[in-house]
Amino acid sequence: MKTMHNKIYFLLLALVTIILASCEKDTPRYLPYEDYAYSELNADGGDWVPVLQESGSAIEISAPASSDSQEYQNELQEVKQAMGSMTSEQKKAITYWTNNPAIRWNEVALELIAKYNLIPGPNADGTYTLPNPSNPEGPPAFPFAHPPYACRALAYMSVAQFDGLITAWHYKYEYNRAAPYKMDETIDYAYQENDIPSYPSDGAVIARASKNILTAMFPLEAAYLQDLEEEHLESLLLSGGNVMSDINAGVEIGDAVSTTALARAANDGMKNAQTPKAVSDSIKQAAFDRFGWAWDNLEIPERPVG
Repeated sequence: MKTMHNKIYFLLLALVTIILASCEKDTPRYLPYEDYAYSELNADGGDWVPVLQESGSAIEISAPASSDSQEYQNELQEVKQAMGSMTSEQKKAITYWTNNPAIRWNEVALELIAKYNLIPGPNADGTYTLPNPSNPEGPPAFPFAHPPYACRALAYMSVAQFDGLITAWHYKYEYNRAAPYKMDETIDYAYQENDIPSYPSDGAVIARASKNILTAMFPLEAAYLQDLEEEHLESLLLSGGNVMSDINAGVEIGDAVSTTALARAANDGMKNAQTPKAVSDSIKQAAFDRFGWAWDNLEIPERPVG
């Protein structure tokens, strides 16, 4: 009987361990999808009107080294050496990130929104505490990714991606430096070939801008998002589509455009969006006066409205 009790104990312990591990697991990774070829190229993308920046040239980046320079030739060798020693995990990452990484970062954002869409519970004394960005670990943990917060997070990330790509396109066609696989026929490109210049890397713009925005919106996920960005940036080089200076220039643009977006977010009034109790009570009374009924919160303790 004692042996049976021990077996039951260890089975329960194993079950609890599995449950706890699943709760702490990172957000799921979506399955790869087929790569695609661009139907056409728009060399005038750098002239599009940004949302937050004044123009595609508002962020300044330095001119790249010429493709016939020793500096660039050294970068090509670095790409070839790195590609020659790829692991199976690195190959999977290249397939995962594809040549349209904005989709992947939006998937990441949606999973984080789902993970944090948890209504904060009451304190031991029956009061409620709102999630606080200055104390993200809480309790309760920050953020509560309710629909308005989720929309805001997705909007700022999309705007940063959009403005960053306009800047990238401006400099791509100003400097017009071809991709590594166009420079060296021994380099095999992982995706469908195209004639888009590689400097600065548009993928790096997406990676850095998206990581910065999502880290600000979901601060407890900083380490997870950093790992994703590093994997993404590495895949850009290992795909044969970028040398390191392409990637560094894209990261520079991503930092600049996300800084602008987050400065806008800091003053967009979201922190004042919580309805004071006196106001919510007056709205409830006005509804009762007009319609003869009002919504009642049946939670115990009653949750504040707003």
